[in-house]
Amino acid sequence: MIYKIFETISIIFTYVVSFFFLVILDILIVHRLHTRQSTSINRAIVQTNDAVTHDASPGTSSTRKRMQKQQNIDRNMTFMLITVAIVFMVMRFP
Repeated sequence: MIYKIFETISIIFTYVVSFFFLVILDILIVHRLHTRQSTSINRAIVQTNDAVTHDASPGTSSTRKRMQKQQNIDRNMTFMLITVAIVFMVMRFP
């Protein structure tokens, strides 16, 4: 009886709590990435509006490329974090 209780508590703390802790940290990282991305997009829109106002529109394509590259990096980071969480759970499962 005591062994079953200890086993249940051990599983909860070893697998479930650590998995949820990892998921929460991943969510915070993804949230920060998306916040940075939206800030970057807003900044690029302001720069594009300034460039259009000053007839310096060749800079908009480089801004667009930079934004696309940043979005790809953020997307790859998100997929990597999800993969790490899933692999962690699979590898730790009894």
